[in-house]
Order: sequence, then C-alpha cells, then structure tokens
Amino acid sequence: MAKKNRKIEFLMQTDWMFEKPIDKEHKEYKLLSYFQKMGEKLDKLELYPGFIELSLHLMNVQTLIREKKIIYTDKKFNTIDDELLIKDLKVKDLPELTDDEQQEFTQILRNSAPRIMEYFNIAKSVWSLVYDSVEVKVRKNKKNNLTKKGFFYY
Repeated sequence: MAKKNRKIEFLMQTDWMFEKPIDKEHKEYKLLSYFQKMGEKLDKLELYPGFIELSLHLMNVQTLIREKKIIYTDKKFNTIDDELLIKDLKVKDLPELTDDEQQEFTQILRNSAPRIMEYFNIAKSVWSLVYDSVEVKVRKNKKNNLTKKGFFYY
C-alpha cells in the first residue's frame, strides 16, 4: 500500500517515443520492458495507477495518429487510487524531427498503437474480473448506517 505524500511515478512517460534515440528497435524494447513491468503488476492484481497510465498511453497514441499532438499530465499522484480527470490533461506539439526521425517515428507509432490497444484490453479484462468479484454486504449494525459509524470486513 502506498504511503501518503509519496509521489507515484508512471513507468513510462507519454513522450517516450521522442526520447533519444528515435529508433524503432530501441522503442520496441522500451515498450516490451513497459509491458513486462505492467504484467507483473497485473499478475498481482495491482491495477492502479497502472491502468490509468495505460489508458493515458492509449489516448496519447490515438491523439498522435489523428491530430499529431502529445497528451500528457503534470498531475502529481500521491496515492495509488488518485484519479486522472480530463482537466488534468494537457496537449503539446510534436518536437522538431529530421526526415529520418520522422520515418522512424511513423514506424514506431504504427507498431506500438495496436500493441498498446491489445494490452489495454488485457488490463481492462483484469479490471472487469476484479470488479465483478468484489461484493460488499452489510452484515451487522444496519440500523446505524446513517450515523456513518460501524465496521466492515472483507
């Protein structure tokens, strides 16, 4: 469990495609490393903040394809269940690229978009499995529900 006032770091920044070197093979290894780390978290059913990060990467790739813009956030996550709201998202232009870098970027984007979408669907399936298997029932103390005092267990 995350401690309060501890900054939660994303595993990979949304502008990962533009970090030097801009090379298709290098970015494939970077993406593979990211998926391995996310896989370890999903194996332990640790969905957050990884699911938020994965959603942000998916949205970013789709925005790069459609609008040639990068979506990112400066929000500091202090707990694993912090939410990312639309107002927290920011947009910036692509960095200047040489012709060779532009070709590499196009290939990186073409290869990574379906892989991120596929991994998002896997994470969403895990989320659905966890969500569908959680059930909370009031067992005792029903008459004091409105006083917001009592206990629960799982």
